[in-house]
Amino acid sequence: MLVLNFFISIKNHDMLTMYVIASIFGGYIASSLILFKFPNLIHKRKKLKFFCQHISHRGGAGEYAENTLSAFENAVKQGTDMLEIDLHLTKDEKVVVSHDNNLLRVTGVDVNISDSNYKDLPLLKRDIGLNKDISLNFNSKKTSRNSKK
Repeated sequence: MLVLNFFISIKNHDMLTMYVIASIFGGYIASSLILFKFPNLIHKRKKLKFFCQHISHRGGAGEYAENTLSAFENAVKQGTDMLEIDLHLTKDEKVVVSHDNNLLRVTGVDVNISDSNYKDLPLLKRDIGLNKDISLNFNSKKTSRNSKK
């Protein structure tokens, strides 16, 4: 009889452990589903300062030379809500508007903005390739697209 009581108590103990684990797991699943459906129970909604529908990346790269005043002016004329630009500091702590820290793509010179003084930065190339089929030509006031041959 003593042996039988021992096995019954082990089975009851194992069942109790399973009920506790199942309850914890079930509570976790239930609370996850509730918070997934209603996240504002924990996090308050942020009030938007303004509603932005159009952002011009690099001032509208592909239409004008990226990160230039002509690109920014064109984006504003087109009705953009926000201009996105990239800024870097030179060695002498001057601000330079450029997507890349390394200027090889836009100048043909392998130099980092952060390693150079402002006066030593190279000039931009006239033609900056966008990909293997398209390049921009900056010889005229308005940029024209020319296919590479």
